[in-house]
Amino acid sequence: MTKLLTVLFLAFTMTVNAQGIFEGFQILKIPRETIPLGAEWVNGVGVNGSGVPESNITINRSLNSIEIDKTFKEGLDLSILSYFGLDGSYFANSTINYSNLTIYTVSDFSKTNLNSGQLIIYECIKADSIYFKVNKTIDASLKLKLDEKIKDLKLQSNTNFKNGVTFSGGKLFLAFRVFELGKTKVVSKSSKIKDTRDDGVLREVKLMNYQITFNDNNLQKCVFPNKILQYDETRWSSCEKSTPIDVVIYNFNKTNISGKPHIEKTTIYNSTYKSLYFTQRQNNKLVTDYIEMTFMIKDPKLLFFFFINSKSKVVVKRMETTMKIFKNPKAPGW
Repeated sequence: MTKLLTVLFLAFTMTVNAQGIFEGFQILKIPRETIPLGAEWVNGVGVNGSGVPESNITINRSLNSIEIDKTFKEGLDLSILSYFGLDGSYFANSTINYSNLTIYTVSDFSKTNLNSGQLIIYECIKADSIYFKVNKTIDASLKLKLDEKIKDLKLQSNTNFKNGVTFSGGKLFLAFRVFELGKTKVVSKSSKIKDTRDDGVLREVKLMNYQITFNDNNLQKCVFPNKILQYDETRWSSCEKSTPIDVVIYNFNKTNISGKPHIEKTTIYNSTYKSLYFTQRQNNKLVTDYIEMTFMIKDPKLLFFFFINSKSKVVVKRMETTMKIFKNPKAPGW
């Protein structure tokens, strides 16, 4: 039976390349509490490096029970049975449920120090909890093995070995996906920040599928201290550096089903520089846009308006890196 389970498990792991969400995910032979996302993958050996920090990991999406592919689910179940040393006869006599399967993705792979041609652990699937019930009597020798495995994974268990065993545990990685990085192409475009209204308050820049608005209405308070029409250079110099300029970024690279763009809000201050980045995978390439904003204002020359310095601008640097799924990554323990 053990050989039968091994054959079944290999068959399922080889075929869990279904199109769509689960394409290319390799089911782990042993569930793991941690996986070094963003680390280099050396096929036949495993990971090289510690991966990226948590701040560089995005919880890309959660999968509901409807989305879980039947073949993928069977592969996960066989992996769990194999890990606990239960042979193929337990497959039809067990119930395994996974709560909140979530895909974790590297946010900015440029911070991984990997180059073209290298492999990267780019995504993983984690379960918040696992419920496993065996509806079959477990003998004493298997009981000892189960107890050891349960302790290793730090699972909470409720055992009754005459009727089987039930246990649950939290936050275990179950599958991972490796990509091969291709060449990176960099394109950079810039635009000056200009007035779009006569009142000199709202400014707008449209650049590479981004619409960015700057609202510096709060700076008017610096021009007219205490509503007295008298220019105070000392107060202006202090106020201009501490007054936030509201920035709204409309990202038309990411839209919902109704066509509305993803919106990001932030603030910037006069005479300062700020950068943001947006990353998304588009079929066979990874696109990362770095938005760099510099907002500078000259001191007002008259009572009723001030000038935008010519250095005020927005720069979008787009990095496009070709990526392809590396099929069937193999390494001891993986």
